[in-house]
Amino acid sequence: MKYTIIVVNDDSTDGTGDVVKELQKEIPNLKLVNVPHGEGGKGKSRTLNVGFKYTTGELIAVFDADNTPEPNCLRLLVTVLQNDKSLVAVNSKVRTRNRDASWLTRFINLEFIYFQWLFQGGRWY
Repeated sequence: MKYTIIVVNDDSTDGTGDVVKELQKEIPNLKLVNVPHGEGGKGKSRTLNVGFKYTTGELIAVFDADNTPEPNCLRLLVTVLQNDKSLVAVNSKVRTRNRDASWLTRFINLEFIYFQWLFQGGRWY
């Protein structure tokens, strides 16, 4: 399966752009998209819309920088999506990478856990 990894750098201050440029030397299918300076930080939907302009595939997976997907999640998601033609989207569980960084990230982590395990799990079928 061919794929492209697109990192949308939304006016980050942590050196994301430099890290991706370095990784591009080893990962040829890695693409960096920088949100134009002064236009960043306007929300996730805006950032996704900037990134979507650079997609060419028929399937798109979205992960936030502070989330870690479960192992094999892309393989499982694609399999479910391709085997059920009535589906147009699927969702998976992620883990918050920076959950202990601050009170805010702890609450975001709790939100993810509750939303994913309770609400999404209840909609499984």
